[in-house]
Amino acid sequence: MKRFILALAPLLVLVACANSTLVRQESANHIGMPVQLYPEVIDAGNFRLQAYERIHAKGQPARIYIEGDGHAWQSKRVVSRDPTPMNPVALKLAAQDRVQNVIYLARPCQFPEKTEQIWTAYNNPGEKDIEKGGLKEKCDQAYWTNKRVAPEVIASYQDALNYYRQEYNIPSFEIVGYSGGAAVAAILAAERSDITTLRTVAGNLDHTAFTTLHGVSPMSGSLNPTDYALDLVNVPQRHFVGQRDDIIPPSIYESYAQKFVDKSCLNVTLVERADHLEGMVEQWGALLELPVDCKSVTPDPTAWSRQLNQDGPK
Repeated sequence: MKRFILALAPLLVLVACANSTLVRQESANHIGMPVQLYPEVIDAGNFRLQAYERIHAKGQPARIYIEGDGHAWQSKRVVSRDPTPMNPVALKLAAQDRVQNVIYLARPCQFPEKTEQIWTAYNNPGEKDIEKGGLKEKCDQAYWTNKRVAPEVIASYQDALNYYRQEYNIPSFEIVGYSGGAAVAAILAAERSDITTLRTVAGNLDHTAFTTLHGVSPMSGSLNPTDYALDLVNVPQRHFVGQRDDIIPPSIYESYAQKFVDKSCLNVTLVERADHLEGMVEQWGALLELPVDCKSVTPDPTAWSRQLNQDGPK
């Protein structure tokens, strides 16, 4: 009997993991579909990216939302079996957006189509190629730990945006990145000429500063937005920082902003009553109305942090 139970244990974990993944997928459907954000899977380089999209005006610009890191870690030292977000904040932000063309893109290996993909990726981190819908997908657990923003990840999003350009004749994109997805968004904005504005929400814009702050393993396989300051200097940007956010505190944005000699295209908003997971979505309609532009006079980069020090968390 003991031997039988031991043999059954991995199967029980797999079933539990599958159920959890299905619940998260269903939850995402309930967020997106009522506002006509319909699920789609995009073949994009080494990965297949879960998308939710509403394209009501072909040939017109679109706003892209990129999800955060999701459920990457069970704890500070234990890697999650499935990085699918339990609280898909970027999807919730997209659902608040009323423009005609909205596209949400999850991160690699989130919302897996096959249950065995989760189990194989978790238990065989060296086994990179996993069959998925007849294609090979690289879902090593490194892609939700130290390689979250690896060059091949960026290449995957490049392919996804190229697909939307061709499929719907989209001339340009506004891009929004949440948490770790902000790094992907920033690098795409640096590399592409068809991205007109960059917004980030609780954005991890300097993963070196982030891992140092929290005392966790460095993201050694990832690109860092701070290395793209020269390419981003003329991109209109607005960064939303939660006043109560202790995961991505204001110091992360400040570390990013310090890399810019010319800060005229940097706009930052300290969002009251917002932490890393709560508060941004509820205010998103109003936050979207704030301008994303480049000023003729360079703003005082310390003004907003002085406000934080004076007011304190609210």
